[in-house]
Amino acid sequence: MPPPQNVSISQRPLHVLEGQSLTLSCLSHAFPEVLSYSWYLVYEDREVQLSERSERLHLQVVGRHMGPYRCSAHNEIDQSRSTSTLVRVDFAPVISPDSSCTLEKGQVRCECVVESYPLAAVTWTAPGVQINRTVSMEFSGSLKSTLTGHMGNGQDHLITCHAANKYGQISLQLTLKGSSASSMSSLAAAGCGGAALVLLIAAILYCTQRSRENINPLVEVELKDNEQEKGDTKYSRTMWF
Repeated sequence: MPPPQNVSISQRPLHVLEGQSLTLSCLSHAFPEVLSYSWYLVYEDREVQLSERSERLHLQVVGRHMGPYRCSAHNEIDQSRSTSTLVRVDFAPVISPDSSCTLEKGQVRCECVVESYPLAAVTWTAPGVQINRTVSMEFSGSLKSTLTGHMGNGQDHLITCHAANKYGQISLQLTLKGSSASSMSSLAAAGCGGAALVLLIAAILYCTQRSRENINPLVEVELKDNEQEKGDTKYSRTMWF
């Protein structure tokens, strides 16, 4: 007469989306029969016992990652525990802001980190890039796709990561970083600055020329000797008067 054997957790429905509800069941083989159940929410270093004491635990899905959960079955002999079970929640792909793209001496390396369940298919759009290879690797529930290649000259440097599963799709345009990209940006900025300076000088010259045209020329009047004398005499007489 042992304690309950083969204690495990089943999930219904198997595929659930965020915002839906699901039910976990604590299964076992027991004789004598199971008298009660206990449910636990498992954290990294501890377990929190839930209030539910029945065979089934009903949950409202409020996030993409729930659990892990563990149950135990009790009979009059003893109790046995299940392994921890993580509730899998289906969701459309999300591209992490940690995704990046670098350009160094013409060599391109881009990483696109995607979270989704089920795993998404990742593709790239990279005009002007001679792609050497793309590699996808799963880690910690995420998918990282890496692109490597050589950047051609005179290209727009627009590299985009695309991710899709049956629930949706998403794209993110990555910004190139690195000394090569910085040099190209500096050259572009210098070119724009030079063009702006030329336009400014041309505007100043144009305004100066227009100002000169609007000023009336000075007219010099040379008085004759007798007229100057008359004027001086009249002025003298006026003053004596």
